[in-house]
Amino acid sequence: LYGTNSYPSITKLNYLSNEESTGYQNSFSLSVIQPLLKNFFGKLDRYPKKRARLAEKIQKIYFTEDQEKKKYNAINLYLNWLFLVRQEKILTEIVSNNKRVLYQTNRKFKSGIADRADLEAARGNVYYYENQLIKVKYDLKEILNEMNIFMTINADDEPDFSLLEKKYKLAQKNNVKNLRSYQMVHLTQKQIHLDLNAAKNKRFPNLDLILKYQLSGSSDTFGKSYKELGTYEAYAGFQFSLPLGNSDVKGQLKTIRANRKKNNLEIQKTFEKIEKNQKNLSYYFEQQLKMIEKQSQYVGALRRKLASQNKKYRQGNLVFSEVIRTMNDLANARLDITNRLVIYQQIYFQYLELNDLLL
Repeated sequence: LYGTNSYPSITKLNYLSNEESTGYQNSFSLSVIQPLLKNFFGKLDRYPKKRARLAEKIQKIYFTEDQEKKKYNAINLYLNWLFLVRQEKILTEIVSNNKRVLYQTNRKFKSGIADRADLEAARGNVYYYENQLIKVKYDLKEILNEMNIFMTINADDEPDFSLLEKKYKLAQKNNVKNLRSYQMVHLTQKQIHLDLNAAKNKRFPNLDLILKYQLSGSSDTFGKSYKELGTYEAYAGFQFSLPLGNSDVKGQLKTIRANRKKNNLEIQKTFEKIEKNQKNLSYYFEQQLKMIEKQSQYVGALRRKLASQNKKYRQGNLVFSEVIRTMNDLANARLDITNRLVIYQQIYFQYLELNDLLL
């Protein structure tokens, strides 16, 4: 602590001459108070600044993480839109094909070639896939409403279907300790460590070294009183105080230690969760690609099987229920492969987001 003191206009009365005389006394002083235990070298004073720096780092990381999350959500929303538009097209084609089969079966039924069971099977297929189409249209409308919050998309706009044909290679996974989600909990632990050290320091008694040096002077004129600062005083001493009980600090320490234990568990859980997700996504990515290839082969086999069955049915060598069953298998396989293609894309972008590679 630094300070200067000035005592101007000290008036003295001359009783013999009944005259007044005016004197001036001024002084400059330098005082230093240095804590020796509690707040040694301003440790507690620097604490808020250090904590604020950590909070700023956490906030920057959180902002970047939030931006990446928003980008991933937008991509995921786009892929869902792509999926539903593709499903709508496939289902529209399936309904059209089933209506054609129903029309042909109805003609055969009226001609006595097909029985009522064949007719009802064909009609049931139309109803089933029409119901599926209605549900997809409803989901598609909901997706468009959600997307129109961020961008303008018309009902007749179409996504880029070529995305479903893209094949990706996963990038090398990042070290978990370098990822933003881990860094945030780690920086929070540093904040808790600062809180703990500050609380521990507050337990110490107040022991302060006090040093003071003062120059003083006096004169009958104001200007001379500053020039004649010839008297000096020096003082050194200690000041000691100890709060009784100090229950507030003890309570703070218990709370901070509990928070540290909780955050340690959070760090461990975050580390294990990220590692697990990295492994799982890598595995699912490769497996999904294999299933897409197998499903594509399955769709091709069903197409060939259906063509053969139609020929046998027209020749009267196969019951219509077998044809209907294969038609259903083919329709479901086509819908399933679209679903797997979209899941494959979603896994890829989720992997990028997990490893901080999406921005």
